[in-house]
Amino acid sequence: MRAQLAIACLSAGAAQAQYNPATQGKTSLYADPKFQTTGQVIFYRGTGLCLSAQNGVFRDWTPILLEACDGSPRQQFRIDGEKIRLAPNTQLCLDRQRIQSGTEIGELNLENCSEKRTKWRYEAGAGQIRGTSNIDYSICFYPQGNRIAPGVRMMAGPPGCPAARPIAFGSMQQAMAGGGRTRNVGTSNFGGQGNSNGPFQITWRQVGGNWSTGPYPSQTPTCPHGNANAACNGQNFKGSYKPGQFAIFWLNGCRAQPLLIQCEVRDASGRLLSGP
Repeated sequence: MRAQLAIACLSAGAAQAQYNPATQGKTSLYADPKFQTTGQVIFYRGTGLCLSAQNGVFRDWTPILLEACDGSPRQQFRIDGEKIRLAPNTQLCLDRQRIQSGTEIGELNLENCSEKRTKWRYEAGAGQIRGTSNIDYSICFYPQGNRIAPGVRMMAGPPGCPAARPIAFGSMQQAMAGGGRTRNVGTSNFGGQGNSNGPFQITWRQVGGNWSTGPYPSQTPTCPHGNANAACNGQNFKGSYKPGQFAIFWLNGCRAQPLLIQCEVRDASGRLLSGP
């Protein structure tokens, strides 16, 4: 009851969200999705970079970019047969759009899963996610300009899937393992320092719901809350929180109903630290 009252009060008078221009003017059934489940991340091995829904916007036509892996909802996906679903809203899938005439190259976006434009299969050994369709072509995920760097737009193509840096699907721990930027990704939007060691493991967890982050390694028993969606509608919940403390997070933008989340910290033995 306390969580419901807090969210109801804080979400009153919410302003319209500032969505990516690619979605402007397009009617969407997914502007205010219900969070459904947690997923895993799609990443380039040894880089610390993951596929991410731009600006954390969960609706049709949202571009997919490369961003520093942080395990936040915008980076969580599920492989469901021949579909790759966005875990926070499983009605949205990865799809190839805006196909360039004669090239079979297109941008990788979120789209209504019922469109069924592109079917995917993950080949772990080859380190590829391949797309197949009823017109018998084979395409793969690749970064625009073949640049593996933060902010680069993800594409699908070209036919034949030429050799490229291996891509993988798995946990945050797997994404951050194996060298690359493991020690230099800095502080994530939610968690502690992006290294493989730390005396504490921290997690933000939704009160009365299924959403959670991390866990992340941390040098201190506190939960940073620096996500862009921690500040909406004139309220700012960014900061550092002690074990057991609460904060507000607008998971799907300022227009959607926010979540009440709680800081959870465990020590090296796995013991849950008590609240303030």
